[in-house]
Amino acid sequence: MIEDLFLESKIRRIINKPEEILRDLEIKKGDKVLDIGCGSGFLTIPLAFKVSFRGCVYGIDINDKRIEKLKEKIKSSNLKNIITLKADASNLKNIPDAFFDLALFFLSLHHIKEPFKALEEAYR
Repeated sequence: MIEDLFLESKIRRIINKPEEILRDLEIKKGDKVLDIGCGSGFLTIPLAFKVSFRGCVYGIDINDKRIEKLKEKIKSSNLKNIITLKADASNLKNIPDAFFDLALFFLSLHHIKEPFKALEEAYR
């Protein structure tokens, strides 16, 4: 699939520059971050390094294939602070209110069937 090739390409990293995106966010070591629509981990992996071993990143996506790809990357990176969840971003009722320090959508909100519900869940 063409989209998968782009998501994993070096060109995407040159265009989107994940480290620059995260630099402007006030993420601290020890933070708990929710990466909504994480895909194969474009920001999830750099987020895990930014929050350090004291923090954690939850990567959620509705696509099994992308979650599996992220799990492969986590294993090969030997990261212990990433939790992956296959979930619909508009229904995160199993996650308690105010659990995360930051919820992040990066190029994913427009893919979600119920974006307003997803925004409400992220805000919660």
